[in-house]
Amino acid sequence: MTTKLPLTENEKQQREINRVASQNARFDMESKEDMPEGFTIGYIGNCSSEIDDRSWVIFRAHPGRIGTKEDRVGGYSTQERYKLRPLINAIKFAHNLV
Repeated sequence: MTTKLPLTENEKQQREINRVASQNARFDMESKEDMPEGFTIGYIGNCSSEIDDRSWVIFRAHPGRIGTKEDRVGGYSTQERYKLRPLINAIKFAHNLV
């Protein structure tokens, strides 16, 4: 019988990094094809080799006018964009798409 040792702090951090990367990869694959009509996913901000300050949001269509704060939902960093998934599900639920 082998005894399992507790995880070190580095191992815990690596597991969390892997979990977030996996969630974001899933979000990137599923989110674009899963969006209800009239909604899109995008970001506000900049990305360069030194910094990524993008804020990922869900935008509501606003044809014929400039978008406002009321036209967007969310606002998660690039590392946490997978957290938009529950908001997508809520939009689909509100439109009877689930």
